Amino acid sequence: MQVIIRIFLIILFSCSSGRLSTQIPQRESREYLLEDISGAYRVEAQYAVKDNNLIFKKTLFDHENDIVEKIFIINKFNKAKGVFFPKVSQATTWLDKKKHFSEIKANLKSKKYEINASPEGKQKSRNFVNTRFVCPFSMIHICTEKFLNLNSLLSRKKSRLKVWLYWDQYPYNKIIYTDLFGSLLDRASLVYNRSDRMNHFFDLEFSGQVASLVFSKSLKFEKFYWVAQGLSLTVR
Repeated sequence: MQVIIRIFLIILFSCSSGRLSTQIPQRESREYLLEDISGAYRVEAQYAVKDNNLIFKKTLFDHENDIVEKIFIINKFNKAKGVFFPKVSQATTWLDKKKHFSEIKANLKSKKYEINASPEGKQKSRNFVNTRFVCPFSMIHICTEKFLNLNSLLSRKKSRLKVWLYWDQYPYNKIIYTDLFGSLLDRASLVYNRSDRMNHFFDLEFSGQVASLVFSKSLKFEKFYWVAQGLSLTVR
């Protein structure tokens, strides 16, 4: 399905200013292996930067090459001003062989996210958070690699990096994952765990849980794993 979404956006978020930490390619495609308690899946993900937006698409395929999940997100992106947050997201997920769909849009006039879900219908709107950097959960490995200053953790200049997470599959995140707070937006912290001969390991603390991200010595993302959910995402 082709989706054309036009939003005329003025920055209404306020926080400390600062550039995002690294250069980012104008477009990139990657393939991953996702494994959880239900099986193994092939993941295709792409993003492209255009007109101060970063457009992200992710598709999940089962072993028969059938689509079981689709994510589409348009993020406001201004590297010089340190701005990155989702303007619109759409998520299609099959749960127990039933299609579930959610669409979340930023309403800049009311400073709220408006949420529509199917089959549940319209959800209660959620307030914006007072920050310029909000990362969709489906993009946490990209945000961490491309935007966060991991060297500040490795050098111990900072003990943690604070991040706001945006659950792009809301309100179904509390069904897909167990023991979450069930919010649209969650505070999170990234902390340095350890290093070995080949990799650096970081912990992401959020919603009362901990997940881990593994990077190469050159700080390229290699693996995400969330032990409590039996979930892992590995670059292929």
